[in-house]
Amino acid sequence: MSDTYNVGQAGAVGRGAEARDFELKQEWQNGSAGIDINSLVNELAQLRLHLRDHAQTPEQDESVAAVNRAQDSAAKGDGPGTLQHLRRAGKWALTGATTIGTGVAAAAIKSAMGL
Repeated sequence: MSDTYNVGQAGAVGRGAEARDFELKQEWQNGSAGIDINSLVNELAQLRLHLRDHAQTPEQDESVAAVNRAQDSAAKGDGPGTLQHLRRAGKWALTGATTIGTGVAAAAIKSAMGL
């Protein structure tokens, strides 16, 4: 008797499967469709400034730092790194991006968070 697994992108699947210290690159290819990287860099800069001005908790400070790292990664063309940092930026950053009208940044954060 065998197990059947129907998965998309995965690092490890099945009984006793383990995966450590790797990145899944396909996520950027799928999630970045239609994202203009130059616009993303510019909008992340705007978002970082907005969030920095409104941060009041240590968690919000961490979100600002994650957006800063995402902006740096995007400027270097590191798509997977950008998504990783945007995932860490979280819902507060998404709310900020929506509030100030940075649609490209909001879409990238949603993609990173799987929303």
